[in-house]
Amino acid sequence: MRKEDMTVASYLLEAITIILGVAYIGLQLIYGIKYHIEPYRYLTNILAGILLYAVLTLLAHYPERVHRLPAEAFTPDIRRLTIWMLRWIKLVFIASLLVPCIFDVFGIQIRDTSCLFVIGLIILILVFYEYRIIRILKKRK
Repeated sequence: MRKEDMTVASYLLEAITIILGVAYIGLQLIYGIKYHIEPYRYLTNILAGILLYAVLTLLAHYPERVHRLPAEAFTPDIRRLTIWMLRWIKLVFIASLLVPCIFDVFGIQIRDTSCLFVIGLIILILVFYEYRIIRILKKRK
């Protein structure tokens, strides 16, 4: 990631995401030990979370791959908006993994509709940032 892409707010957002990710891993381990779950079951949950975090981080390093725009159309504003979009999606994704894990540790079962809420939130983030990117592209024409 370019040095100019990292601001205090982006460092803070990344730090919060990393802390939530570490908490998720810890709670998965606690849940697995407390309820005597086979290790492969909670290890696959951990590996899936790490893999998706890594993919979103990699996309943030190469934001031009997200939109497949030609180099002349990919302005610094579009780059910045794409990176912020990916950071917010990563935060929501990690938080959505952590919340059910917290409830599992306390033995509370949450409804399946929480997945719909997370999907809706991610779609809202996508629509918000894509709308702003489309407005920038229309201004250039």
